[in-house]
Amino acid sequence: MSTYSIGSDVGGTFTDVVVVERETGRLAQFKSPTTPNDVSEGIIAALRLAAAAEDIELRELLENTEIYSQGTTVATNILVQRRGAKIGLLQTAGFGDTMFIQRAGSRTAGVPEAEIKLFSKLVKPAPIVERDMVVELHERVDVNGTVLAELSRDEVSAAVADLREGGAEAIAVSLLWSFKNDVHERLIREVVEAEAPGLYLTLSSELLPRIREYERTVTTVINSYVGPELSRSLGTLAERLKQEGMRVEPLLMQSHGGLASFAKSMERGAGTLMSGPAGGVAGSAYLGELLDQPNIVTADMGGTSFDVGIVVDQQPHTASEAIIDKYLTGMSSVKVSAIGAGGGSIAKVVNGYLEVGPESAGAVPGPACYAQGGEDPTVTDADVVLGIIDPDYFLGGRLKLDARAAWQAVKDKVATPLGVSVEEAAEAIKSITDNKMADLIRRATIEQGYDPREFVIFGYGGAGPTHAAGYGEEVGAKAIIVPATAASHSAYGIATSDLRVTTERSQPMAAPPLAERFSEHFSHTEITEIFDQLDAQARQELAGQGGDPGEVVINHVLDMRFRGQIYEVSAPVQNTSFTAADVDDLKHGFVRAYESLYGEGSAYAPSGIEIVTFRAQALIRNPKPALSRHRPRSGAGVEPARERTVFLRGEHTALPVYEGENLASQDTVTGPALIDYTTTTAFVDSGQRAVVDDLLNLVITKEN
Repeated sequence: MSTYSIGSDVGGTFTDVVVVERETGRLAQFKSPTTPNDVSEGIIAALRLAAAAEDIELRELLENTEIYSQGTTVATNILVQRRGAKIGLLQTAGFGDTMFIQRAGSRTAGVPEAEIKLFSKLVKPAPIVERDMVVELHERVDVNGTVLAELSRDEVSAAVADLREGGAEAIAVSLLWSFKNDVHERLIREVVEAEAPGLYLTLSSELLPRIREYERTVTTVINSYVGPELSRSLGTLAERLKQEGMRVEPLLMQSHGGLASFAKSMERGAGTLMSGPAGGVAGSAYLGELLDQPNIVTADMGGTSFDVGIVVDQQPHTASEAIIDKYLTGMSSVKVSAIGAGGGSIAKVVNGYLEVGPESAGAVPGPACYAQGGEDPTVTDADVVLGIIDPDYFLGGRLKLDARAAWQAVKDKVATPLGVSVEEAAEAIKSITDNKMADLIRRATIEQGYDPREFVIFGYGGAGPTHAAGYGEEVGAKAIIVPATAASHSAYGIATSDLRVTTERSQPMAAPPLAERFSEHFSHTEITEIFDQLDAQARQELAGQGGDPGEVVINHVLDMRFRGQIYEVSAPVQNTSFTAADVDDLKHGFVRAYESLYGEGSAYAPSGIEIVTFRAQALIRNPKPALSRHRPRSGAGVEPARERTVFLRGEHTALPVYEGENLASQDTVTGPALIDYTTTTAFVDSGQRAVVDDLLNLVITKEN
């Protein structure tokens, strides 16, 4: 009997499932409309399609699944839509305004550059905790972790009672310097568990023991804000999968690019805010290894957004902080930049100018062509009008699109207001979208010191292959690769990811200006001891999620900065134990990391260097499903299956159409041409050619 690895990703429009037969590496992908009110319904529907394709019952598929991993947008949607739990916040006396004062840059955090210039419209993010739900406690721990003022148990009891009376569904606790000494936060946990059992609780000293009061508080508050509903959603899904036959514990994709158990994810919901995009980047890094492509721009165009990440030397770029809806959180995350440019992005005319996005038609009602009540034209509608998407072959014909509705929406909302033909309006929508995506890729590469011409672009997502030829050509990438898993690439990445945890602790240390030897100022025994403690905590957490502690691989990182700087740079550390000579070498490792970001010669070591945060990144590698390698076809090359008239550069042109599932290794398609897959459509432009590799990925390059 076959056994399977399954990865699933819930997107804004579709829920994707990738099933890999572990013995042969045979891979299949499936889509079902996302069901926002209960995401488990859309997941089960996609799994039923997978079971039917295997000619077995759903129970048999799930009973023989060895690894099931899931991506989610639940936490992100809760935060963005402001529908989380009513929370109470406990803080040190005198610091109750932390969430409301915020950082000076809160008005512009994560805001596109064009919008930053509209100063009158810049506002702080909407609060997620009410001011009268913040209670200040009379306690104090100093910078060294010494208790200066004891916290009264009676005061905690009264505070918890007041918050419950105010309707608190969850409590967040962020006390000053608690990451240095958590004794008071642990006392609060004792009181809550005794007097309000079942109330969702987050302690900043457990979730994010890191310096920077605002970021630590924000992350703690968000965790309690999204935690209750995320827990309910994951609990419902886990129970449903179990009822249908699942025997293994499902895993959830985390923002840092690894997996965690559902139980751990319920405790650390803030760590799932970038779950979906992280899956695509992780999948790209793994596929890049198979293709010997170390430097990759990951470009995910789904129904609501366009997400860009970077893989350098086969390592995804990560950040120790992530901006979510203007809130600067402290959870480690795969570094992804996003704009509202997806298949569902709405086109409109404002003051005589055409704009596309960031608003999206989403899954409900969706683009006008979905015939579900949507009346606004979207990027998908434009692609239908242009003839790039065949309305009778969408999702392999399972979903028939209403081409007339797409035409009418573009005509009424764009063509008529601009005084152009419907086709010209649709082409303008596509052009604006492609250029917005190219601009984002430039910002993600050039502004980080990378030349996009030295990268390949992985174009994926349901709409990615349709537009990749446009934005890829614009930025001058070496090649555009459309993965065989393009339409479900995030789900594929989730299926190939590892069980991972990150443990950290801020323990500031400073070397004075002109210091030549770190070992004269930093204790090598103290550094070894801190990493040993973080390693032990990581092994314990992985064991608690069913992992084998003997299989753990741990990497160490130090967040460091020059004295007087505000932000740190993460530098990898090779050692597991440290001698004085190893500590001296830390300076050189930091300088290398700093100059890799800011340019050769930008570092100035004589200014003095500080160590701020110690971090252990631990993982247990899941068995990777080996993909099948394919041989070239024998005999004549591939012929197009049909033709389709496309409006291209101002005129109607009959283009050859190939069926993607019939393409074999080394088949070549010369542009302009279309390749229809059952889950997406790839466009090859004039002057380009596409070659199928032995993993059935489509590699698009300039024809010359």
